[in-house]
Amino acid sequence: MNKVYKIIVSACCIILTVLITVRVIYVNKEIYSSPVERNYNTGEEFEYDGMIMKLSEYKVYRGEELNSMYNNELTGIVDENDILFNLTITNKSNEKKNYNASASGLMYGYESGGNVNPYLYKYFNPEHQGIVQLNPNETCTITLAFPCVTDCSNIKYIVSLYPENIKVKLNKCV
Repeated sequence: MNKVYKIIVSACCIILTVLITVRVIYVNKEIYSSPVERNYNTGEEFEYDGMIMKLSEYKVYRGEELNSMYNNELTGIVDENDILFNLTITNKSNEKKNYNASASGLMYGYESGGNVNPYLYKYFNPEHQGIVQLNPNETCTITLAFPCVTDCSNIKYIVSLYPENIKVKLNKCV
């Protein structure tokens, strides 16, 4: 009896160990899977989380030039050079959607270009406080401003990194 009991307990331990190992592998595979990478160009419409988005061409402004365009209201909040472009977002779902534009960023080649200038964001988009909220079938256009710290070529706007890696290559205004 004692020998049979040891065999049953040992078999149960082995089966339990195998089941736990299989479960851990399955969970890690699901959680840590590689994100789907999607790349777009300026002017192309693309979908993200039930919203259709489209970026305009960008323009680089010197800080003092941008400040003078807005009657010196931007003194102290503009960077030496700023990149400005518009992002048009349309909610195509049947539920209210949010897009956190203030958390987006730029990449210059393989380097991070930083985040949205929060002061210029509030100035150009007073009705949106960082997060754009859209009702079903609603469309809005926001202006995004980023500091331009290096050569302003090969710039990508980062919409999302996870669960989908979505980047849009920006084209300069001619």
